[in-house]
Amino acid sequence: MGKLYLLTGDIIENSKDMNAIVNAQNKYMINGSGICGAVYRNAGIELLDYCQKKYLVPMEPCEVRITPGFNLNIDIIHSYAPIFREWENPIDKLIEAYSNVLIEIKNHNYKKL
Repeated sequence: MGKLYLLTGDIIENSKDMNAIVNAQNKYMINGSGICGAVYRNAGIELLDYCQKKYLVPMEPCEVRITPGFNLNIDIIHSYAPIFREWENPIDKLIEAYSNVLIEIKNHNYKKL
C-alpha cells in the first residue's frame, strides 16, 4: 500500500508536480467561494464551460467527478461533500465522500495529489 502525504497552505501553489487536486465542489459544478473559487479561477473559464456542457444534472451527495484542470495542467477531482447543517448524519456522509475520493484516486492511478 502506498503512502498519502498531506500538505497545508495554498492549494494552487502546492499543486505543482501533482497529478490531481481535490476540490470541495458544490452540487451544480459551478465556481463558488473558498477553495472551489480558487480552483475555478486558476483553471480558467474553460473549466466552468466544460462543467456546464458535460454535467447537465446536479451532483448527488458524496458523488465524485473528475475533470481536466485546463490552466492548472492537472486533473481536478470534484467531491460534493456534506453541508453539516443541511444533511442528516453528516459525519457518515463525510466518511462516504472521502471514501469515494480515495476509490477514484486508486482507480485513476494518481500518485501525487
